[in-house]
Amino acid sequence: MSGYNAVDLIGLSAIRVEIFEIVTVKRLVSIEEQIMMRLIIPAAAGAVVVLWGLLAQDALAEGGSQTSNDESKIPGIRLSSGSLRARVTNNVERFISQTSNRMNGYNGLAALQERDQRKNIFVHAGLNYETASVDPKTGPLKDNWKAPRVAPMTIEKIRRNSVKLTQKGSEASGVNMETVYTLGKTYVDMTCMFWADNDVKQIKTFWASYMNQVQNTSLFLRAKLDEKGPTQWLEAASPTHKGPIGYRPFDPTGRDWYDYLTDNPVRRQVMRRSPEIPAARAAQKKAGFEPLKLVPGSFENFFYGFVDDYLFLMIFRPSDDMRFHMWLSPTGGGGVRSPAWDFSANSARPTKGGEKITWSVRLVYKKFAGLDDVLKEVERFQKRKTGSKK
Repeated sequence: MSGYNAVDLIGLSAIRVEIFEIVTVKRLVSIEEQIMMRLIIPAAAGAVVVLWGLLAQDALAEGGSQTSNDESKIPGIRLSSGSLRARVTNNVERFISQTSNRMNGYNGLAALQERDQRKNIFVHAGLNYETASVDPKTGPLKDNWKAPRVAPMTIEKIRRNSVKLTQKGSEASGVNMETVYTLGKTYVDMTCMFWADNDVKQIKTFWASYMNQVQNTSLFLRAKLDEKGPTQWLEAASPTHKGPIGYRPFDPTGRDWYDYLTDNPVRRQVMRRSPEIPAARAAQKKAGFEPLKLVPGSFENFFYGFVDDYLFLMIFRPSDDMRFHMWLSPTGGGGVRSPAWDFSANSARPTKGGEKITWSVRLVYKKFAGLDDVLKEVERFQKRKTGSKK
């Protein structure tokens, strides 16, 4: 302990409170630092708050974590590499501490934590295999949009830092899926193989990353907004869960992570049932975001965002058999500043029954080191193509 007792604390006359909003500063205050801030309240009540702060300080000194979604409380298989640790789960029921209830169905990368950051970057749902379907529809869960959450799913550790999840299309919505998660020192690779048992026109899947309290809810990417226009850097944002997603030109050249936050997203983003949705949409438009569609095929197969000063970079390996698309919600993770940074992965052509398509995604997570480093990571992963097996 820190050498204080309750009598000492109650004897304090007052403790100073400083309330402030952080918008565009070079260093954001961590959760732990916020806990240990002194609050201005009467001494008797203040004793409790200060005692809590001191206890938190002691816990942190011993290597503890103050985040409520500590990955050690999530079932599944834990992986470690360098300063990263992760946990992969299937869709079994688990206890969620934030809401004090049980939930099931969410699966995949349930936790990703960097040693120096000391928090799970995801809320309870993690990076989740959300929806799957085939055209024409088939399978016992063909009309259930969340079939991957419902159908049986197996989990198996296949190598020291690799875990495989498997789901049968005959028990779900027609999509057979095998996904191998491999943890590296600064990344998580997802190697996915899907196929239908029958001839189909298309296979569609959707994957959601439910983020945990980020300061900047925008994503950054390269694509075209006009068929005749150039490929350009864009900032993507949405005013509410149901959109629309808007884009504005953005030049990331020479920027540090804190320079990406050019205005306060909370002033133009609201929860999905908020009566202020029209005002949020108007505020987004005023901030320069236009609700346009990306030109098909122009997305350069990567996007990135920030969790504090850490880079969250999603890279898709090009494949003639696949089409990848970015999607986002500013509050999909359950609250303001808990966005969903999602993507769809769909087959680009009809497939025969049993024809397997393999595709790969890499999530890079590390300290942001500038735009050139981002582009090097993209080039490194995208240089090899993946495809189909018959």
